[in-house]
Amino acid sequence: MPSPPPTLNVAIVQSDYGALSAQTDAGASCSARVYLPNGHQLTGIRNPQTADANGIVSWTYAQSPTDPGTGDHVVDCSNGHLSGKAEWPFQVGA
Repeated sequence: MPSPPPTLNVAIVQSDYGALSAQTDAGASCSARVYLPNGHQLTGIRNPQTADANGIVSWTYAQSPTDPGTGDHVVDCSNGHLSGKAEWPFQVGA
């Protein structure tokens, strides 16, 4: 049985509406997606971003009007032949 391919560790360390940060390997190239509580995907996120020397990659974005509830941040990173993904919810409204 073949072993699973090696993966890149990606962890979301901040997940707020309008701000997102992730931790991964330094130099990894990462892209973020933002899914709003109304089911729409937010556009205009500046992608890709490169993780700094500490492996931190961050995004800030404008808060579009949406329904209150739970949205979702998704971060995909790659570094050479390794890739990884992290997902974390965020709250909008009361």
